[in-house]
Amino acid sequence: ECKPYEPFKCPGGSQCISIQYLCDGAPDCDDGYDENTRLCTAESQTIDDFGRALNLMQADVAHLRSVFMAVENGDIGMLKSLGIKDSELGDVKFFLEKLVNTGFLD
Repeated sequence: ECKPYEPFKCPGGSQCISIQYLCDGAPDCDDGYDENTRLCTAESQTIDDFGRALNLMQADVAHLRSVFMAVENGDIGMLKSLGIKDSELGDVKFFLEKLVNTGFLD
């Protein structure tokens, strides 16, 4: 179980890292998974590119977009409905806002 301030669990082990270290250009997970191009948007300029890279159905991409839009509009209820714990909301909101600022939703 990861601590609230390190909610991202690296696969294949017990290591947990903060959301802010995901896709920041420096590997923090032992296997470098936190910098994996399938996880990060470095190879995915937009949410549609991201969906294609992960073979998501269009409905899933639309749902993901609605989550981003809700957060951008200040509605954290959407995150809570997805099971995000109150203690994790700040990190998740921070990460999603960083993605929005890159033009990810364009």
